[in-house]
Amino acid sequence: MRSHRAFTLIELLVVIAIIAILAAILFPVFAQAKAAAKKSAALSSVKQIGTGWQMYAADYDDMAVCVSSGGPGNSAYRTDFWVVMQPYVKNVDLFFSSERTETGCYYHNEPERTGTPYGLAIYNLNPKGRCLGYGYNWGPQIYAGGGVLDKEQSFPGGGSYQPGRSLTSFSEPANLFVFGDTYDTPRPTIGMYPNSAGGKAWILDTFPVTASTRQSSFRWGGRFNMSYADGHAKNVQYRGGLTTGVGYVYVPAAEKDRTAYCANPSEMLDGSKFGLGSIACQDFVNIPFTTTTTWSPS
Repeated sequence: MRSHRAFTLIELLVVIAIIAILAAILFPVFAQAKAAAKKSAALSSVKQIGTGWQMYAADYDDMAVCVSSGGPGNSAYRTDFWVVMQPYVKNVDLFFSSERTETGCYYHNEPERTGTPYGLAIYNLNPKGRCLGYGYNWGPQIYAGGGVLDKEQSFPGGGSYQPGRSLTSFSEPANLFVFGDTYDTPRPTIGMYPNSAGGKAWILDTFPVTASTRQSSFRWGGRFNMSYADGHAKNVQYRGGLTTGVGYVYVPAAEKDRTAYCANPSEMLDGSKFGLGSIACQDFVNIPFTTTTTWSPS
């Protein structure tokens, strides 16, 4: 007679234990691999955006894309860099990050969205109101200049704009940010300082920071993807915290990466909002951290 041998209970339990151990080992590896893939895709996106920005400048007398809050009576529509750059990128999804899931960011008020061709075109590009994942380098403290845009200027009768600068005017294109990861809205920037003393850095606009915030809670653990004026891209380690007399700041950890906010490091900027008066951009981005409560890495 043939004997039929089945697994014993002990053998089954051993197999189940082995599978559980393998799962415990492999699942975190898979999660890390998935996160690394998403980070690489984001770096590729910001590099492509930077390439589109260079192509735009080549067609417009070497001038960077400008931004505008519009003029009186809609005589000058708002200028959103991601809309202006569409002919050179041809993929609106490049401007949105998988790590930023907020909605409601239409970038224009209701009358402008529904009452002007430009506003309607922008709405049609983003009907769900997704928030852009990448910001533009307006300088370390936006509206004051210093980055790839000049200082804010006024339209006659109301409204304002910031003209783009000539790419040939940059002192070190290989160390000048153009775009990078951000939480800013509605027209996103990568500004490292608040609008006024005691506030929160523009780059952290919608991020709920506190004195106990952890670096690990930021996108990519605080290693933000940045594109540069010469066309390359890389991820940059940021650090931040609460600085006395300034507010919550978020700046590159390395000094050389901080000066990447400056089109010309020796350019004088207005630091009066922080009691600094006229100050060189290279000094402005290096406000000492001796009075900063720095966020813990993890």
